[in-house]
Amino acid sequence: MLAMNSPSLVILITTRHEDIAKHCCKNPKCICLLNGLDEKGACDLFTEKVFKDKATDLTKHYHELVEPANLILNKCNGLPLAILTIGGFLAEQPTKTVGDWMKLDRCISLEMEMNPKFEGVKTVLMKSYDGLPYYLKSCILYLSIFLEDCTVSRRRFVSRWVAEGYSEDTSMAKRYFMELLERSMILPTQISLCSIQGTDSCQVHDPIRDIIIEKSMEENLVFRLEEGCNSNNQGTFRHLAISSNWDGDEGQFEATMKLSCIRSLTVFGKWRPFYISDKMRFLRVLDLEGTKDLADHHLEHIGNHLHLRYLSLRGCEGIYYLPDSVGNLRQLETLDIKYTRITRLPRTIAKLSKLCQLKAGNEFYIG
Repeated sequence: MLAMNSPSLVILITTRHEDIAKHCCKNPKCICLLNGLDEKGACDLFTEKVFKDKATDLTKHYHELVEPANLILNKCNGLPLAILTIGGFLAEQPTKTVGDWMKLDRCISLEMEMNPKFEGVKTVLMKSYDGLPYYLKSCILYLSIFLEDCTVSRRRFVSRWVAEGYSEDTSMAKRYFMELLERSMILPTQISLCSIQGTDSCQVHDPIRDIIIEKSMEENLVFRLEEGCNSNNQGTFRHLAISSNWDGDEGQFEATMKLSCIRSLTVFGKWRPFYISDKMRFLRVLDLEGTKDLADHHLEHIGNHLHLRYLSLRGCEGIYYLPDSVGNLRQLETLDIKYTRITRLPRTIAKLSKLCQLKAGNEFYIG
């Protein structure tokens, strides 16, 4: 929001774009960045809407509802419209029980999709998405690869965007990341004292995440293999993300999608040997960061994936060496072996003429 003052006139301009506000007024004191409500403000607005009484204190009057209320508010991310809409919905319910509120928390994404009372929230968020320039739409949809409530480092996004061709270089990808932050499409979760750009990692708003998942599915961009999903669609998705709760077998995996269309594979949780297939002939990104039970022999044929540009084994403590076949990856730009057991690299690493980033080190790995 921008306020311009004169003796007889006050003009207020609202915009989703920080650069427009700076263009309208050169005085930074006149520019007010409207962030989401803090924890107390969100809770006060929520309880006032639900109980129609400003004096209501959940901790004192409805102690059993504190936990489900916090879960619901976490999904609102301080967005007043979402808080008011959900609070109004709960206010109309004949009972206010823990079971009902926990059920709403579990089904809130479905409610926003199906319940007309939540249409306003989705409309506003869709306008935020529709207002993005084309290059940021690709970047934000790419984030649907990652799990709900997952904190992802800027380092990971930037390197992957470059490998996928979403940006020409690292500097441009970092600018894209900061633009998404400035537009409040992603939430900063860590501030580094050493970083010039400040934010090291982020999360996606839960309501926005629902929208980008829906859009990425519509555009055959991202398929998330997880518990309860349809494993027989044979779609032509470009990106495959395997959740830690998926427990299908190799036959189900082969039936999931056309493996030859996959450009990136991201694995969360436990590794299984059939996840890498020779059918993935055009794989550009293989992200196994934090994957459990990955062993050296699982990577023996990694050199068959000649188009690979990004390979991350970060945090895979069962990896002690890289095979000689890694020298076949002539397109590789980023190799991340930080927090593995690797202490020496094969001589064939010298063949990787396009390698720009080699991240290594054996310090203690945290998530």
